[in-house]
Amino acid sequence: MLTFRQIAADTFALLDHLQIDRVKAIGISGGGIALLHMATAQPARIEAMVIVSAPPYFPAQARAIQAQFTEDALPASERAALRQRHTHGDEQIRVLFENVKAFATNYDDVSFTPPKLATITARTLIVFGDRDFRTR
Repeated sequence: MLTFRQIAADTFALLDHLQIDRVKAIGISGGGIALLHMATAQPARIEAMVIVSAPPYFPAQARAIQAQFTEDALPASERAALRQRHTHGDEQIRVLFENVKAFATNYDDVSFTPPKLATITARTLIVFGDRDFRTR
């Protein structure tokens, strides 16, 4: 199962391979959650960050949507776009949807408490809107 914590660890591994000690970063949605993991796991490595639409936890309403999310819930145009972007075919797309469903029951990965967030030392801008064009 995909976790944002693993994405953070993989990103640190890439930075280590590239011999980059400290970064400024922007994370949107899941990328922002991964960035929160990075900033809390190794605070000295994140100099500054912008977090966009990345919740510190998934509320019950989001988990309910994740639990029932299927490809059929998407408009035909988005299903077609998935097939264009994911060159490994239906199996790759199936795994992506399984990962979204798994977020509904995983309470460990996206669970940033105020004390945990307080360990972040990076200059931080948080962008989180009350209206998302996809929910209208």
